[in-house]
Amino acid sequence: MKTKRIIFFFFGLIAVFLFSGHKPIQTDYKTFELSFITVGHGSNFRKMEPVFYVKGLKFTYTSEQTTYWKNEKINKPIIIQTGELRKSSVDSIIKITKNIKDSVIDIVNPGISSGETDYITIKTQTKKIQFNLQNSSTPTAKKIVSILNTYIKDKDNHLGLFSDPINIIDFGKGK
Repeated sequence: MKTKRIIFFFFGLIAVFLFSGHKPIQTDYKTFELSFITVGHGSNFRKMEPVFYVKGLKFTYTSEQTTYWKNEKINKPIIIQTGELRKSSVDSIIKITKNIKDSVIDIVNPGISSGETDYITIKTQTKKIQFNLQNSSTPTAKKIVSILNTYIKDKDNHLGLFSDPINIIDFGKGK
């Protein structure tokens, strides 16, 4: 009798899963790419800035001179950390961005002429999204950066985004 109940329970779970409309994320992790690049403006021009690049599940986090004058000697990149993302982190990033309709999100804070622009690009097998955030941010971008920061050992090297609450727009909810 107990065996019969266990079998019915097991088949019941399968039926609920199959007919509930829930579709698990099917990710080709080998084709996943993400980059986070900070470019300094004004007094931040020519500074070493954070660059976080993911290809597949492997990541490299460096400090690089992302702005420079033509023919200027560029500082060599400094590798801060390398590692591997968990598949669940990639799935979370894809889920966070799945409702974004635009392929490029440009947000400029005209109240600040110096500062920096953060570029976040995400490529999957079905879509490419790029955030160009000049002295600005979005809650969606903050969630992505928060996931990446869980892999950075030294909190002083955590990635950051502009945090002016007046200029935060959420494109992740399709509004």
